[in-house]
Amino acid sequence: MRQPFIIIISLVTLLIVTGCAQQPTGKAKYQTSPYLSVHFDPFLSLIKVGDQKVRLKGGLRQFHADIVNISNMKEKLSYQFKFYDKDGFELPGDKTPWLPLTIAPYETLSIQKVAPSKAVFTSRLFIQKER
Repeated sequence: MRQPFIIIISLVTLLIVTGCAQQPTGKAKYQTSPYLSVHFDPFLSLIKVGDQKVRLKGGLRQFHADIVNISNMKEKLSYQFKFYDKDGFELPGDKTPWLPLTIAPYETLSIQKVAPSKAVFTSRLFIQKER
């Protein structure tokens, strides 16, 4: 009689613990700000995002992201900002070209960009291995 009770209590506890566990979102982006998201090339598993900030300066948004190389190898990357209006539509004439970036082992680099116009509400920073 006692053994089925222990099994039932164990199963209920397991269901409660797994139900309350944090579930992965399946998204490939890291986002800590509602105004800036960072997207990585899938081959950059050892490049991470550190601090992200956004502020208004002179009526324009200024975007900031720290990129961290957690490997013992130098990485040659390129990055691009794309800008979006308040409705989420891309402002195609305002995106930056792909810019080169070399990051040393265990280094943290800051990438900053001021929005090109007051129409910019959010930004996405894309980072890829240099091709």
